[in-house]
Amino acid sequence: MTDNPKTIWIESQRHDGPHSEMASATLRRYAHENEDVVLRSSSGRGCMVVDGMSGYENGALYAAVAAYAGLACLERGEGSRRAIDAASRASRAASLVLRWHGGSAGVAVEQLGKVIEWSCKGDVAVFLLSDGAASMLSRPHCYGDVLTDYIGSEVRASKGDSGSIVLEQGQLVLIATDGVWKYLTPEQMGKAIQGEDLEERAVNLVQAAIDRMTPDDATVVLIRAIQHPDS
Repeated sequence: MTDNPKTIWIESQRHDGPHSEMASATLRRYAHENEDVVLRSSSGRGCMVVDGMSGYENGALYAAVAAYAGLACLERGEGSRRAIDAASRASRAASLVLRWHGGSAGVAVEQLGKVIEWSCKGDVAVFLLSDGAASMLSRPHCYGDVLTDYIGSEVRASKGDSGSIVLEQGQLVLIATDGVWKYLTPEQMGKAIQGEDLEERAVNLVQAAIDRMTPDDATVVLIRAIQHPDS
């Protein structure tokens, strides 16, 4: 007699650097390939959060191609906009080699002190968490469940969406895949991130999406700038 495997579980990680604290959490399902990819730069100043397009073959492969291409730009200090552009070029090249259509949604993030800069395509979203409330900073490229722009899109003129924010004491930046933010209200997000431990708060956000019966992959990244006395 064998033990029954877990049906679902949450994997989490903590990544702390000299300028920021970062935690990620993602939903895992037994016998299901998770198409979300989270990569952090070696400097700790940048990260890629990419979600493979569901409904297409090899979504996880396209997500990985985009995430690693974007990360290479972040490692070279080229910024979040160039990271998203590089991710799109790599995805289009992959589709030519593999001869099947695919793509992903994603966000490239770079931190410069207390300033968080991001660029994104698709429906992975960026939020500010402040005083127990969540407000969306990015503009998702979707109409319902249909993506109007994505990483690897043939619309060459597309620049995606980008922006920046200066984090104040107690504020967090949240990057969330659509499997999280489409199933939680801003109030539910704010309630889920109560507490101090960053990794626990990331897990709580994914658990809240599970409680709301999300059928999708669900991944979050939380970023908190370290407030140095002389900053």
